[in-house]
Amino acid sequence: MSNHRPIGAATKGLALRGPRTLGELREQFAATPHVIGGSLTRYPVLELRQEAVAHNIALMAAVTGRLGVQHAPHIKTSMSPQLVQQQLSAGSWGVTTATVGHISALLSWGLTGLDNIFHANQVVRPEDAAYLASEVHAAHVDGRELTIYVYVDSAAGVSGISQGITEFVASTGLNADAAEDVRKHLVVTVELGVPDGRTGVRSTDDAREVARCAREAGLTVRGVSGYEGSVASGQTVEDLHAVGEFVRELRSLAGLLVEEGLIDVAAGGGEIGSVIVSAGGSAYLDVVLAELAGPIALSGTGEQIPVIPVVRAGAYVIHDHGLLERANPWKRMPAQWFGDAESAQPQAAATIHAVVLSTPEPGLALLNVGRRDLPFDIDLPRILSHNGWQVTAVNDQHAFVRPVAGEEPEPLQPGDIMTLGISHPCTLFDKWTHALVTDNDHRIVDIIETQF
Repeated sequence: MSNHRPIGAATKGLALRGPRTLGELREQFAATPHVIGGSLTRYPVLELRQEAVAHNIALMAAVTGRLGVQHAPHIKTSMSPQLVQQQLSAGSWGVTTATVGHISALLSWGLTGLDNIFHANQVVRPEDAAYLASEVHAAHVDGRELTIYVYVDSAAGVSGISQGITEFVASTGLNADAAEDVRKHLVVTVELGVPDGRTGVRSTDDAREVARCAREAGLTVRGVSGYEGSVASGQTVEDLHAVGEFVRELRSLAGLLVEEGLIDVAAGGGEIGSVIVSAGGSAYLDVVLAELAGPIALSGTGEQIPVIPVVRAGAYVIHDHGLLERANPWKRMPAQWFGDAESAQPQAAATIHAVVLSTPEPGLALLNVGRRDLPFDIDLPRILSHNGWQVTAVNDQHAFVRPVAGEEPEPLQPGDIMTLGISHPCTLFDKWTHALVTDNDHRIVDIIETQF
């Protein structure tokens, strides 16, 4: 991970006059350790609690491992080389991406333990598919394991991937064995969608046709995938039932496509191989974990096809003080899933510290933080440091803070530091190139970067 963004005067959250290396910054952290009131901090500043991040990663690894589910955390949450490496080091099966640009950035980080990239989106342009084929081939030439899984939901998508692989093979003059290796490691899963949802086929017949088209085009079809968040929007019994039904439908579709010879199962030793079945998991992780794993019984023969269940939850690594805390699927999980885990609940790891700029009239304070610094797409930030106040609106660079009805607000004056909890970490990190990592006493111990 040598391609760090420059750190210097333009780095938000740090009071620097010139460029610094990560090593130089770490020396400064030892001398000016506190994120709040320290000479190295310039507000607003993003703080990540090291212990909370480590706890969340370990918690996910423990639960998925105990249930026999593979985890490919979605890197769109942070796009941070350091956080993604921590997730891989904790045993993640691979990682999930949403754009080909994510894959390009990811592969430039030089991470260890990266064997699988699960691309939870369509790849339809031949030049993108050719690029992915080149990365798979380059990894294998270097002696590294790498398989890239991509979604398909149309004949046009199949054509784009097939054309891209063919063009790459022709342009490089690969022999038949090398070309076959590429096709076995740049593979597809048929995406199942729902009406009015996102991408994905809308029927079993469509899934059959797309899988058949992919096989005829010489692509390797390894399973099925989908996003359960498209079938529910809340946490009611009906919502949870709908999510469960969707995951069961994914498994049924996988079995059907295996029976019809439309999925390439990895045979070995004469035994039937495996099929990939993947779902998201963030807001409905409990339901997905309960329904996703376990072999699928083939109705035609009664044989059991092993499933490689892959969940793609990503926001868990940070959790939050809003959306994820409300939706929290961990609260619905049975105690036996956690084994010896010290705590069965994720912890909010991210806070933003901002300055009170003005108290121009009674019952109003303005902070030096706004849309450029914090997520506001689902909830406004929650004030953690001063009782009786709430954020009621944000502009590009300001937050409006007013008293909570019925509560006595603590006194505020210009220059005070306010700490804010965030909601929806997936729209936090794209606003920051770096975050300061702290211990439980708010002493700076490290720095992470993001690469959106």
